Amino acid sequence: MATELVLLLLLWLCAPAHAHADNGEFERGMQALRAGDQRAAASAFAAAHRADGNPLALLNLGIVCTNLGQLTEALQALEGYVREADPTRDAPTIAAVRAEIARLRSSNAVITLHTLPAEASVEVDGVPIAAGTRELVLSPGQRHFVARARGYADHAQALQVPAGSFTLELRLRRLHADSQPPAARAAAAVQPTAAAAASTQPQEQPGTVAAQAGCLLGGVCLGPVLSLGLPNPFGVGGHLRIGRYFGAALDYQALPTLHLSGVAAGASLLTAEGRIYPFGGSFFLAGGFGYQRVVGRASKDQIAIDAEVGVPTFKLGIGFMGHDGFVAGIDLGLLFPLAGTDIRLRMTAPAATGILQSQLDANVARLQQDARSGVRQVLHLLPFLAQLNVLRIGYLF
Repeated sequence: MATELVLLLLLWLCAPAHAHADNGEFERGMQALRAGDQRAAASAFAAAHRADGNPLALLNLGIVCTNLGQLTEALQALEGYVREADPTRDAPTIAAVRAEIARLRSSNAVITLHTLPAEASVEVDGVPIAAGTRELVLSPGQRHFVARARGYADHAQALQVPAGSFTLELRLRRLHADSQPPAARAAAAVQPTAAAAASTQPQEQPGTVAAQAGCLLGGVCLGPVLSLGLPNPFGVGGHLRIGRYFGAALDYQALPTLHLSGVAAGASLLTAEGRIYPFGGSFFLAGGFGYQRVVGRASKDQIAIDAEVGVPTFKLGIGFMGHDGFVAGIDLGLLFPLAGTDIRLRMTAPAATGILQSQLDANVARLQQDARSGVRQVLHLLPFLAQLNVLRIGYLF
């Protein structure tokens, strides 16, 4: 890499004098290069381009920033040179610069950066990045990100940054009004609309990697969730959120056995589903599978009946659930019965002899058949079952 950059720099050191003869900042940059002062050279070449728009200054700026390890600024300068250079006269150099741009992008981490709120300032390894920067280029390795915004708690995130392109989201937690210093509370009171717009309408794009505050596993938050709903009122489960756009849930919900007029009945529902959060917020669409189980016990004419019905289902759902930390939500799942319904019946009757036993056996067989037929008719008439969870509460770590 160093050899390629030196060759490019030497190429422009030998460029015709008229290309920058009237630009004092360009000459200052060349003098700084000869003296080995890379930072002064970068400042001078940036000023030279602002003075007369000479793309030559951008090329030298890109080379110097690369040598300084300022890869984000280096790519911006080199890509600016490709846009502004003469495509005919400078064709060989443009081709060489494009190859260097491709090498920088492929061998380093190219990060699309999002902050919530959008106006948060960011430091990488203690160095502030320019306001409005949304693409960072960093050499691979351990990096420490710190994001700050007025009215929010500072967010620090240490990441092992790999080579390649990915999206990084830094999500800050809003401070309670009474925990902010007086100046911050006054500023929030004066400009509530602007702060709300900045925090709720960030310019965001999907990506492959995200890191959020409050998640123990970087971009993955998971934890226990309790639920209240109908017809299975009590539930417990494990939910997870993967980045901003994906999630999953495993839930067990039950109706405890109820006794009413000689009939005892209970139910349970086990579901596993994947979720998509299309807007990156709390709203989600879900799909998965479930198993609805209903058990009951009754007696008729001294015949005791124990029944168990198991219905495998395909599930579609819709709802809202928070992202990390304390979460609360609500959702509705529709369960479509699949083939393979399991109906188990066990009937017991008092002992009898002779003709009475034969008649009793016939009655038991008829009741079993009637019960199975009744269950199948009910399932046939119901296009779907449903589970409405009116309250979900939990904590995602």
